Parts: sequence; structure tokens; C-alpha cells
Amino acid sequence: MSVPEEEKNPYSKTLRHRIARNAGHLNTVKKMIDDGMPFDKVMMQLTAVRASLTSTSNKLMEEHIDKAIQDAVKSGDTTHVVEVYQSVEKYFGK
Repeated sequence: MSVPEEEKNPYSKTLRHRIARNAGHLNTVKKMIDDGMPFDKVMMQLTAVRASLTSTSNKLMEEHIDKAIQDAVKSGDTTHVVEVYQSVEKYFGK
């Protein structure tokens, strides 16, 4: 019996889709540069890529926090929640 994809991969399908979309956006920017597109058009696309990456990073953090809390509630062990807190501090700074 095979294990469903959702159980093998800790990241949601939504998050994996966002990453693929971000990679596509970045490839578009590369093509624009290779094609000599005007500065303002390239910068507009890079700004969109940056916003999308920020949104994806936030989604990743949200999923990580949610899973840590669910695991802590199930097991009664808050060790992972502390690790997540440290990750949040590192991501957002002190």
C-alpha cells in the first residue's frame, strides 16, 4: 500500500504550487532581461516576484506554526512549539 503524497511531503499542495509559480515568474524576468526589455518593465516584474516570495514565505511560516501547534496538542510535548518560536524570531528578527 502506497503512502499518499500529502503524508510523504510535509508541505501543502498550495505552498508547492506557489513555489512553482514564483519560479515561473522569475524565469519570465530572466527572459525579459535576455530579450533586452525596458528597465521599468523588468523592475515591475521583479517587484511582483518579491511580493509573491514574501507571501509564500509567510504561508510557509503559517503552515509550520499550525503543524507545530497541532502536533503539540496531540502529543502534549511543546518542544517543537519552542523550536517554531525560535524560527519566528530568526525570520522576523528580535
